[in-house]
Amino acid sequence: MRFKAVFCLLALPSFGLAAEMARVAKQTGIVQVYAYGTNISGLPIYAGEDGLAFISESSRGLATIDWHIDSTGERPWNVTGNFSTTAEREFYIVTTSGAYEQVGFVEANSSLPSGAVKTGFMTYGAYIMYLDNSTMLSEFWAQATNTTGVWALKWNEDGLSRTDSVPVSLKTMAPTRANSY
Repeated sequence: MRFKAVFCLLALPSFGLAAEMARVAKQTGIVQVYAYGTNISGLPIYAGEDGLAFISESSRGLATIDWHIDSTGERPWNVTGNFSTTAEREFYIVTTSGAYEQVGFVEANSSLPSGAVKTGFMTYGAYIMYLDNSTMLSEFWAQATNTTGVWALKWNEDGLSRTDSVPVSLKTMAPTRANSY
């Protein structure tokens, strides 16, 4: 089975493309990012000491991060948190063919992992997407770790189904919680 979350910009009439992109890509500033998928209902994204991204029910020794985004795709997305070497890092994914790699955060002037990119991210409403030429992609997956309630956040370039993972959507919208009376 192949899961592919692709939004093609060419489906919009060309005269409305620029206006639609401007309308949905205006989110800029400090936000929180949440993952949504099977058994993952709006859990926050955290950073590990190794600079890799995790989805978790609680911080459990992971760094709580604030995302500083410019959703046009032109600049890297910075995150700030309790990192050991610097308070600010840049978000990246690995986009080489066949890649199924954990996403992460690298210092601004550090080398990226092979095949990684740190620009091209944008929002489409509350959804976080990666713009590859004129196609918006969302190939984020959550892979279970050895710790209950913690998943490694991965980029699945080919979108192929994984037995130990589930596809997730990343959003800048916090989950709604039921009120307890």
